[in-house]
Amino acid sequence: MEFLDTGIANFDKLLKTGIPKGSIILLAGPTGSGKTILASQFASNCISRHNLNCIYITFEEHKNTLENNFNNFTWKLNDSQKQKLKIIKYNPYEFTAVTDTLSREIKKQNTDIVIIDSLTGLNLYTTEQKDLKNTLIDLQHILKENNCTAILTSQINPDINSMNRISFEEALSDGVIMMYYKNLNINLTRGISIWKMRNVEHDCEIYPYKIDTEGIHIHHTSIKKNKMVKYR
Repeated sequence: MEFLDTGIANFDKLLKTGIPKGSIILLAGPTGSGKTILASQFASNCISRHNLNCIYITFEEHKNTLENNFNNFTWKLNDSQKQKLKIIKYNPYEFTAVTDTLSREIKKQNTDIVIIDSLTGLNLYTTEQKDLKNTLIDLQHILKENNCTAILTSQINPDINSMNRISFEEALSDGVIMMYYKNLNINLTRGISIWKMRNVEHDCEIYPYKIDTEGIHIHHTSIKKNKMVKYR
């Protein structure tokens, strides 16, 4: 099994081996937690360090906003690396299914990495819950068939105390990374934890992190005592 490092300070230490190639990772958290930045930073690392091709599909952010994400941080791409990144602002009013767009572009770009930002935005364009589930199943099939490593973002407000799970999206994913933006000990604090990473031994505690011009930095000390878990 091959693995990809994320390029995010201290995060790869929590994974030990990195993200397995070909995995579908659900990245969930509330507004302001930094999901788009983390996804962009991972994509940039895969392009610059591993020379991989990436498609970034957005439902909410303007294409220029995402391009600025790749330009305003220290991990920005050079001109030749930018050729390996395709950003698609999905327009549902073109009446082309996102699955058709993704399948076509993966083959066209010989894609290794796929970012879909976000499933919450995708949900805005589906009238029935069953339609969303069918679309997610189709997305999973396309990603697995083409052996793409994917990050799917989703906007939720996880409860640190109860750790309630999200069901359907998680079931389709090989890994789940939760990002928090909560009041802890009076201060507004960001935290990150790995809920699930199939076949990978990983730290499962919550770690505080900050966002600056270098992107996301995860603190080496967890909010709770460290524990280890292995998902199969």
